[in-house]
Amino acid sequence: SRRGISTILSVLFLPYLLARAYSPESASLSTDLSANCIMLVAILYLCERLTLSHQILGAGLCSLALTFKLTTVPLAIGCALILGSQWWLIKGKFKLRILILPLLILSGFIVRNIILSGWILFPFPIGNLHLPWSVPAPVVVETIEWIRGWAQSGPAYQPGSSRSLVGWIVPWIEQRRSEPEVFMLCIIVICLIASLVIHRLRWRVQSNRVRLLALGIAGTVYALSVAPDFRFAGFFIWILLVASFLLLLGNLRLTTSAFQFAILAFMILWLWKLNAILPRAEESGVSLTRLRRETSAEVNKVHTAEGFEYFVPVQGDQCGNAALPCAPRVVSVRLRNSGDISSGFLPGPRQ
Repeated sequence: SRRGISTILSVLFLPYLLARAYSPESASLSTDLSANCIMLVAILYLCERLTLSHQILGAGLCSLALTFKLTTVPLAIGCALILGSQWWLIKGKFKLRILILPLLILSGFIVRNIILSGWILFPFPIGNLHLPWSVPAPVVVETIEWIRGWAQSGPAYQPGSSRSLVGWIVPWIEQRRSEPEVFMLCIIVICLIASLVIHRLRWRVQSNRVRLLALGIAGTVYALSVAPDFRFAGFFIWILLVASFLLLLGNLRLTTSAFQFAILAFMILWLWKLNAILPRAEESGVSLTRLRRETSAEVNKVHTAEGFEYFVPVQGDQCGNAALPCAPRVVSVRLRNSGDISSGFLPGPRQ
């Protein structure tokens, strides 16, 4: 049943969430973990019967996840498709109720982007409003290229270096071949091949699992094409793993006891593989009883021509662990109102 699938998903996502919660992400300013948790709750709502309250909450949560991380775009599109398929069944006054929460959330997200950068979808070079404080277009392009280049090459990435497919794909595979996501992708392929060979159930019978599989495929392809790093694609790969595993179990037509044993075995395997079991987690330097604390970054102080001071980390972009105001590198900025940092910044030195 739909309620059954949402309960099973809650259980199957536990190893991934535990592994992420007790990783360095939980002690950083990264929004990946927060966005993943919101996406999971949205998926659980959308796997339930699509009552009006579930539609409202599902649409609102998908919109909220989008404001945390633009890698959640496939989830937002999937939500729109699911709601769109039911749209003609919804009475006119209820359509507004479904739309009002996403519109409010996304409007706030756009306004925030405009206030901070002068762009509608920063760091994507989309929607430059040409405001006095708009980030210069070359800097926006450089920023998105840096995100993509860092995902391709890791800390070794240098701005302006060659990022042709041949130039980065082999080192990328070498760097990541021991990561658990690679093992996940292998298991996914095995499950899908086995499901196609057995194929005892019609796809319509497992419609929820097929939708989940489609979401996992779309999200994985999107995340890896925008910025090929498992940090961005990991949650969608896990969705793909869970969906392919459930699809295989459905085709096997297991008894209730055998099905429950398979779910338990899945959990134990991945709790161990992801270092989320207490002894293995402690051995790898991650504690399940205390959150990891990041040390403060070493910084240099930069003085501008108008007497304004800011900090630049000695090694890489560590502004999350540095004193404020901070920039990842020396930048050309000036205060909108000299001597008043609360007024914000403008690009370029004061004339």
